[in-house]
Amino acid sequence: MRLSLLILVALLGSGCVAFTPVAGTPVTTPPGSQTVEVVEFTGNGATMLAAVEGLRQERGTPVAHRFVAVTAADGTLWQGEELQFGDGTTALTQPVNSGGAAALRIDAPGDIAWDAALTDTSLRSADEFARPAPEIRFVRARLSGDDLWSFDVTLAYPDTGWNDYADGWHVATPAGEILGTRVLLHPHVNEQPFTRSLGNVVIPADVDTVVVRAHTLVAGYGPVTVTVPLTQSVQSAQYDVARP
Repeated sequence: MRLSLLILVALLGSGCVAFTPVAGTPVTTPPGSQTVEVVEFTGNGATMLAAVEGLRQERGTPVAHRFVAVTAADGTLWQGEELQFGDGTTALTQPVNSGGAAALRIDAPGDIAWDAALTDTSLRSADEFARPAPEIRFVRARLSGDDLWSFDVTLAYPDTGWNDYADGWHVATPAGEILGTRVLLHPHVNEQPFTRSLGNVVIPADVDTVVVRAHTLVAGYGPVTVTVPLTQSVQSAQYDVARP
């Protein structure tokens, strides 16, 4: 559920960075054109990662989709996902350890001016959000040919029900480009740890390592990721990689 208020953010000219959309013409975000909206996630399918997937379905395949971590002027670290489309950029981001049940949605015609956007104080950390981080117990990666991979990820998190549960995980490059997301639409209170799969993940041949990162409805992104090498079949305590 989105709050009805749109907060118009005045951009600083020095914070504008050129962004090249599909058409190939550089676009710079003009002052006053960026908007920031507080978005709330109530569970039961309304979660951060489900909202990101909804953007992809609504606007089509983005030019770029990446995990972002930005430190605001007041020192607060924000984490989220940024999607660049041919007609602009949209990001959903949350302060670290603030609770994943709310986020800022930022829309800009070009690149996002982060310093201007990350000024909201209503999403700051609070004691009631002190929840454990999701634990990635194991990752199984399988190459099926033609750069197509499948992933089985085992998570452990003390789901309490619709009000707090692990809502998914994604596979990304070390630089943050998100290659695939597994959205979890319901809690797994009586199934811990649990394993869910994601198939048909296209990973270019020049990407030799991926990072798996989990997210929960209340705690947000987990601070601990699992890095998986893809160049050869290998097994470890954290992952199992199989290539034909």
